[in-house]
Amino acid sequence: MLVFILVFFLLGTGCGSESPMLGGVPHPNNGAMAGGAAAAAAALTLADPHAADRKPEQRAEQEKKPVDVKEEVPASVFDRLDGSGSGTGSGHEVPRPHAGSGSGSAATTPPPATTKKLPVIPSPHDAVDPGHADTNNQ
Repeated sequence: MLVFILVFFLLGTGCGSESPMLGGVPHPNNGAMAGGAAAAAAALTLADPHAADRKPEQRAEQEKKPVDVKEEVPASVFDRLDGSGSGTGSGHEVPRPHAGSGSGSAATTPPPATTKKLPVIPSPHDAVDPGHADTNNQ
């Protein structure tokens, strides 16, 4: 009971005053704290330089129990996923001709060559001063 009264008194005096309870405690130097953190990191790196290269330990594989699924997926869902629209709902992919089979004009005809001129991107100096002496007037 005495502990509760003491805690209540400390909280009441700390929260009820106009200044914070630990307002007069000196603050550590930020540069010294950063230097200490850097020194600790350097010491850990010197102790084991290849610690970051190793993979973390993996937990042991536990045998997984089989899951009993009591729901079935309708055939129309497989048809929409396949994009075949055959309506069979078999879940198997429809065979498609391969690129090297020669059974299509797209496999034997190369794509048309583009003769479109690519845009010229100016350098930052040209963008700021387009009329300077270094430009090639074409």
